[in-house]
Amino acid sequence: MASEVLFEVDTPLGFSVQVNRSYWQFIVTVKHPTMAGMEAEVQNTLREPEEICRSRSDANVYLFYREQVTQRWFCAVT
Repeated sequence: MASEVLFEVDTPLGFSVQVNRSYWQFIVTVKHPTMAGMEAEVQNTLREPEEICRSRSDANVYLFYREQVTQRWFCAVT
């Protein structure tokens, strides 16, 4: 089934993020192809971010940041 849950992660902000397989497929084929195979990094960033910011354009959107290598950050947007 295309809409089955791929992963669900509890965030430090007290809410969980759920990503289904069809949405992940959209992300890695249309929006951000470089994210293919990086499900674990997204989950780690949501679970243990080094920084969380609110979007400047939408107060309902959070950006979770985690440094992956020196001078390179991973950002998961919820």
